[in-house]
Amino acid sequence: QAGNLSHGQKQWLEIGMLLMQEPKLLLLDEPVAGMTDEETERTAELFLTLKGKHSLMVVEHDMSFIRTISEIVTVLCDGAVLAQGTLDQVQTLTSRFTVVRTTSKPCFAFRGMCSSPDS
Repeated sequence: QAGNLSHGQKQWLEIGMLLMQEPKLLLLDEPVAGMTDEETERTAELFLTLKGKHSLMVVEHDMSFIRTISEIVTVLCDGAVLAQGTLDQVQTLTSRFTVVRTTSKPCFAFRGMCSSPDS
């Protein structure tokens, strides 16, 4: 029963159900939030096996996870691209930004992407 699964296992089950539909693009919002370190590592391994078969767009605050799975990172603010490149390049660029909060929401988020099948 799914109710007896750990949080990470439930996430994997949901990802598996999505993959059964053979999507070209998976949009994932904080897929490793609340996971143990081991579950996070296994999720990264899973995402890397999808490379070349599916495109992934991942919104995530765990930068070590993003470093593991992504080649390109994009920083957005209100839908506008502020920076794009490797995680190191983006972190260097964004270290110069002054983040102004006009709402209770953070101004920008990192979006990690694995390579798409067409790239």
